[in-house]
Amino acid sequence: MVTVEVGRQAVWNHCKEAGISDDIALIAKYFDIKDICVIFNGKMTYIHERPRKLIRVPANPVKIDYKACIQATKDAARRYK
Repeated sequence: MVTVEVGRQAVWNHCKEAGISDDIALIAKYFDIKDICVIFNGKMTYIHERPRKLIRVPANPVKIDYKACIQATKDAARRYK
């Protein structure tokens, strides 16, 4: 079970616990951060909105024959000439 906390102070404490507070501060220096969610060590903290549930699918490497793709586009271009 994941512990959920809400609020700016809870998020900063959780970032310090995760060791990413310096990184978040550097990002906030250059970009306007409206909301942040940190999930680490069985705990989730966020400022305003709870993150949407996502199903993450691992990426499987796919070997693409680039030469065949390029040849197919060249063949199509020859037909139109």
